[in-house]
Amino acid sequence: MSSEASCSGSQSQIYHLQKRCKNCFSLRSNQQQQQQQQQQQQQQEIPGTLNTTKERSREKRRSWRDKTSSTQDNGAPEHVNEDIDEDIISCTSYRSINSKEMSSEKSGESVSDTKSMITAISESIQDDERAITPMENDSNFDAAMMKAEIEHLREEVTKLKEERQKWTLRREKHQNSSDGSLIEMLEEQLTEAENCIQDYRDENTVLKCELRELQECGSLGSDDNRTKVNVKLVEKLKASESLCDELMEENESLKADIKDLQQEIEEMQDQYREEEIEEFRELQRELEQNAKNCRILQFKLRKSERTREEIDAEKQHLEAKVKDLLEASSATSGLQATGKQFDTIRIRELESELRIAKEVSIRLHNELEAVEDKRYKLEDEVFYMKDKIRELQTQTKWREARNRTELQANIF
Repeated sequence: MSSEASCSGSQSQIYHLQKRCKNCFSLRSNQQQQQQQQQQQQQQEIPGTLNTTKERSREKRRSWRDKTSSTQDNGAPEHVNEDIDEDIISCTSYRSINSKEMSSEKSGESVSDTKSMITAISESIQDDERAITPMENDSNFDAAMMKAEIEHLREEVTKLKEERQKWTLRREKHQNSSDGSLIEMLEEQLTEAENCIQDYRDENTVLKCELRELQECGSLGSDDNRTKVNVKLVEKLKASESLCDELMEENESLKADIKDLQQEIEEMQDQYREEEIEEFRELQRELEQNAKNCRILQFKLRKSERTREEIDAEKQHLEAKVKDLLEASSATSGLQATGKQFDTIRIRELESELRIAKEVSIRLHNELEAVEDKRYKLEDEVFYMKDKIRELQTQTKWREARNRTELQANIF
């Protein structure tokens, strides 16, 4: 019986040991209850911390927005800058909210794991240092990213300046080349540069917000290390603010460069438009002169046709007279010699008149052919000039429409 009792006691002890934790030797049911209570407390504390972080981020965004509004360029329109600021703020707020939601979800999931580890392992300074190191790495990474973006922007600015020099040299060499394609390429490059600068601004604002959130989240360490962390965070804040100021100055310099490029492009467009207007006016003058010449030649042609008709009528009349005289001479063959001599003289005169009329008709015919050739040539030139004028009119209309669209885009 004693052996049976000892066996049952050992079994009960083993059963009780299975219910207890190996690390702290406490009941597992109690541990589960404590973990649930801690999770509920943390879930209640998370909305308060989120609200405080949101209010702080809003205040910091307002201060940053005031700085950017004070350092805006005087040449740019106010409504454009306001639209850009609203877009930047909306993008940054959306990204910061997403990051906060992700961080809250992750914190809610990892609360149970971290609390179980804290109950099992004694709190130490090493855990606080491990919690601090990712923030330092993140801030260093953000600073490196900003520096890389600044270098990239500088490279783009140098590239744009080199391209501007190339285009100016080409313009000096080939002023009469295809100017429309050149202007379109420059405008496309300008829009690309502006888009890149806007993207980098958005990224800078997002990185600032993330840095602030990380710094606020880093203040959850122990009481002993909070002072050290605060000092480090203040130093990092100053460094990040100095970097942000440098970035803002570089962005302003880039804006000034872009405005200079836009002014140069507009001057080039104005010069090309003036040249095209002068060419159009010269073509109109030439067309009017050719039209006048055509009218004069048509008048001469009509006059020559009338003279030719008159000469043909005279020729027919003289031929009829010659026939009548020949018939009369054949009928009066028995007349006197004086009459015959008179008839021969008259015939010779008529033949000479006929010869002169033939020569005049041939000459007029040749002149008429030459006038018709000139008329055909002038008609061809007039047709060519009309086509060219239509092309120029279409080009001017297209450019006016493009300028209107650009003005509307700048206004809105």
